[in-house]
Amino acid sequence: MKIGLVGYGYWGKIVWNNLNDMGYEVTICDPFLDFGVKDYKGLDVDCVFVLTPVDSHYEVCSHFLSKGVHVFCEKPLVTTSDQAVRLYRKAKQNDACLFVDWIFTFNNQVNLIKKLVADKKYGNLKSVTMNRLNLGPERKDVSAKYDLACHDVSIVSHIFNNKAPNKAHWLGYKRKKASSVNDSCFGFLNFGQTMVQINTSWHYGKKDRTCIFEFEKGFLYWEDAEQKLEINGKSLWKDGPSPLENSINAFLKKGYDHKHQEKLTINVLKVLENENTF
Repeated sequence: MKIGLVGYGYWGKIVWNNLNDMGYEVTICDPFLDFGVKDYKGLDVDCVFVLTPVDSHYEVCSHFLSKGVHVFCEKPLVTTSDQAVRLYRKAKQNDACLFVDWIFTFNNQVNLIKKLVADKKYGNLKSVTMNRLNLGPERKDVSAKYDLACHDVSIVSHIFNNKAPNKAHWLGYKRKKASSVNDSCFGFLNFGQTMVQINTSWHYGKKDRTCIFEFEKGFLYWEDAEQKLEINGKSLWKDGPSPLENSINAFLKKGYDHKHQEKLTINVLKVLENENTF
């Protein structure tokens, strides 16, 4: 199996290190490097990891899918659901797989929370409060909503089996006035019985990944950076391979639900592109 990697920036290096540690040989493509392939159109591969700026995803993914190459693309795939639909259609027409790296759907803690919600051991889920606050890095190709909040939308969408919210409201703003795009945002999603509040920013005083899930019979606390998952004071943390390793294996070994992934991608984009404001 010939594997290519397009884009050797911050996340590209992380993905390449994981692939290397997992024993895969990878051809790197980045025009700014003095090694590897300069033009992605010159790559001769069976599958490719696309880790370029979001505004280039559609063109790069479309090129490989039209050649029948299986594509792993970092999130978000694109910034509109219409573009996503066209890419998935092209993948099917050319018997190729299009995999979007919704990495938290391969997170052991998220899938444990998903099971708790389904089992209703602690009753119905009433509310969710999610923080994804950073010290950076700031992006210029997309806003914090598409870079950060997309993770949280993918998590709740995955937990609710791709159920779309009844309403979605977003407020984007610049915490740092010199930012080229909205570096922060608030989001409120109404799932009927469950309200979800999302708070994201690239410019915050510290890294904060605190998520609170309020059930009828207790509160679940999840802080991924601190490796904490507790409900009513009881630890539920589940060790295992990293979410990225799980994600890469799912793509390369085709061990994932294609229909669920496609629907998740389109649903997340529809929620994000909803421009309703307060």
